[in-house]
Amino acid sequence: MKRKSILLLLVVSASLFSYGQRIKIDKKELHFLKGQTKIGLKFVFPEDFRMDGKHLTEEDFLKIKKEAWSKRISPDGGKRWLEAYELSKKEGWMHTFINAFNQTAAYYTDSKLTKDLSETNYTIIVETNWMYMGYHGGVIYQRAKLKTSIHFVETGKFEEILYTTKTPVIRGFLGEGVFNDLSRVDQAYDQTSYLLALGLKKVLKKKS
Repeated sequence: MKRKSILLLLVVSASLFSYGQRIKIDKKELHFLKGQTKIGLKFVFPEDFRMDGKHLTEEDFLKIKKEAWSKRISPDGGKRWLEAYELSKKEGWMHTFINAFNQTAAYYTDSKLTKDLSETNYTIIVETNWMYMGYHGGVIYQRAKLKTSIHFVETGKFEEILYTTKTPVIRGFLGEGVFNDLSRVDQAYDQTSYLLALGLKKVLKKKS
């Protein structure tokens, strides 16, 4: 009972934090998702996606971050940060997205996201368009921000997009850990997933 109360409190808190934000979903266009118990998830970072407030290329931005973290954590902070960044892109942020979606959607449906596409008929592709990692300097801070395009496709036919929606700028929280900038981005993906799960409530099959 205590665990359920805590989880409910977290959902309510997230709802208040995300008040006024939503991801536009067309129920008629996504009719094919109704009855799907497992939906695939794929993350895409196109070559032209931009980073930071100056909308830098990923290559230029990573050079700046590597140099900054090398100064903060000598001698190999930059190398360690790059490794953590690549791991986040490959696994961490997707894992967070799946967990946030499934925990939120569990209140109204048996449908779940999975990275194992072999089990699915349809896949959601999250394409990151812009990423701002924010900063935390004690009293002064900026939360991470994300803009993504979310594509719905038939699994295995990734170039044939059935429906697309674009998210507003979605923010994370303050971040934690050594590389707290990556943590802030992680939280922004968490919020994006939460809003997507809310948006799909009118599409997915209700709990049995």
